[in-house]
Amino acid sequence: MLSILGLAASLAAASAAPKSHLVISQCDGGERSQFEVFECPVKLHNTGNKPIVVSKGEAQFESDSIDNGIVVKPGSTAYLNTRVRVLDEFGYTLHRFRFSTDEPGQEMRGSNVKVFVVPTLDQHKPVLDFGVVPLDKPLPTRELELSSRDSADFKILGVMSKPDYLDVSISGDGRTIKARVLPTAPWGVLEREKIKLSINAPRQKEAWVTVDANFLGDVVPDANPYSFGLMRTGTRNEFLVRLSSRGGKSFRVGKLELDGIEGTVSAEPCVPAVQGCSLLRIVVSDAQPTGRVFGRVIVELPDSARKLPVQLVGMLLPPDYPVHDMNKEMESSNAAEGGATPVAPAQPAVRVGDALRAAVTQEPAMPPGKGPLLRWSVANEKPIYGYMIYRADREEGPYVRINESIIRTEGAASGAVGKYAWRDDSATAGKTYWYSIGTIRNDGSREDLTTKQKVVAK
Repeated sequence: MLSILGLAASLAAASAAPKSHLVISQCDGGERSQFEVFECPVKLHNTGNKPIVVSKGEAQFESDSIDNGIVVKPGSTAYLNTRVRVLDEFGYTLHRFRFSTDEPGQEMRGSNVKVFVVPTLDQHKPVLDFGVVPLDKPLPTRELELSSRDSADFKILGVMSKPDYLDVSISGDGRTIKARVLPTAPWGVLEREKIKLSINAPRQKEAWVTVDANFLGDVVPDANPYSFGLMRTGTRNEFLVRLSSRGGKSFRVGKLELDGIEGTVSAEPCVPAVQGCSLLRIVVSDAQPTGRVFGRVIVELPDSARKLPVQLVGMLLPPDYPVHDMNKEMESSNAAEGGATPVAPAQPAVRVGDALRAAVTQEPAMPPGKGPLLRWSVANEKPIYGYMIYRADREEGPYVRINESIIRTEGAASGAVGKYAWRDDSATAGKTYWYSIGTIRNDGSREDLTTKQKVVAK
């Protein structure tokens, strides 16, 4: 993945290069479900008088692919097809691609496929967080209940795969997974490992649960992850990571390996000498690409027949590259804009048709039909992508989403108030229903907008 700084340098270099005659458009993949596979053509237009050869297509993610080559004739348009597999993403995401061209000074170009991912689970990023787990103590069990209002009878059908160090089962209700740590758990911080489940939701047939844990064996680092902080090229970026035995026992350090970081690592005794203590001296080389630094040092511990991975993070910048305080800039920006007002947390639940009234320039068009009509208006839609309608036969539920397509926001870009009307054409006349309206935000999370409302269909 290109670093922000690397991308900036690439753009700077491109500005000094000869003008390109290849106009590249981003492909809009629209709304997609998690784990959906689709194709999205990138539009290429040649404004010059010579053919342009495009080749050596590469995808940022291993699960994606792009056509390897195409010739764009002078004054014509061609399409480079991409194939995207959505993973456990949510909200707006970009799948990046790059390719080579034979234009002088424009040898490497790229484009994106923009997607809005709608997770089927109400928990848009489910996590089983074990926290810090000493492996010499009783090993913990964690439970996580999943739900989806895409299906009235949502169930977890089975465990497709899991980390070897967990025993995973599904509870009797079919909605809860139970995970128990096994004594074979590896040492160190584990992030973004997945429990992959098969589910019965109509729009999505699998769901992934992320596992986070820091397993403490006998030997532990003084911090994991260990932060290098801000580093500058042209200086000696050297760090000492202390390893200690939790039981105060002597231990040997075997093979050391840096993964994802250019530099050197060596082991040396602690000063003053302490039993059960060793130091790792890590030097980050100037050969390390500038930008965000993320890697690890893998420590072999022969006495325990274990390997201890220690995560390493930091930022490497050129000597004169300016650093901005993003927190202060965001505070200033929010103050200038009046800040973003979350719909649900900042305001109490309200009745359908009475939600956040404000003046608008025009009323929404009334949808045709005779089914129950839902009307609502919302101020400050900036963080909201759209709306979902949920219906139940009883007040206590279960509530199921009934609008096939998300109702997109109207006032988010202009700052105006969005005012909406939606009719339930699937309702049976004379039957009593309960409705609620929810939001899906730009980050893929869902929130309730209204209280539950009783309606008798006419």
